Amino acid sequence: MTTSPVRLGGLELAPMDRLELVDDPEFPGISIVGLGMVGAVARRHGRVSVELVPTFRGCTALRFIEADIRRAFEPSDDVRVTWSDEPWSTDRVRPSTRARLAEEYGVIIREPDGSLLCPVCGSTSAVRDTSDSGPTRCRSVAWCDDCRNVIEVLR
Repeated sequence: MTTSPVRLGGLELAPMDRLELVDDPEFPGISIVGLGMVGAVARRHGRVSVELVPTFRGCTALRFIEADIRRAFEPSDDVRVTWSDEPWSTDRVRPSTRARLAEEYGVIIREPDGSLLCPVCGSTSAVRDTSDSGPTRCRSVAWCDDCRNVIEVLR
């Protein structure tokens, strides 16, 4: 991965640093880098190539993410965004991003053993799946019997 610096308001930012500033449209303040959506980045001869791994191929937010990436670079940069066929999984999400999703959005990720940890009360034994269909294609819905809260699960 090449990370030659580019300038932003007098500060030098490498391409990956610029992508850290691009939020997922569904989660303001949560970067696409933290969600593990960036597959590769390269800057060669004035062209920036960004390969992204979509959470779901048919996600309606993909065009917004692509536009936000282009805005993150200088207007003179030739930015090429491609979408990988590699399957995205929650294993790609950074631990710090997992924590922020739970704290700020009440969205959790299934533990490796399959359990769910309630972001409200911390229960691991009372959270159960209630629907495979969530507010978006990348989320399902669970319920915590202990604190009686609806929980979204990133899948």
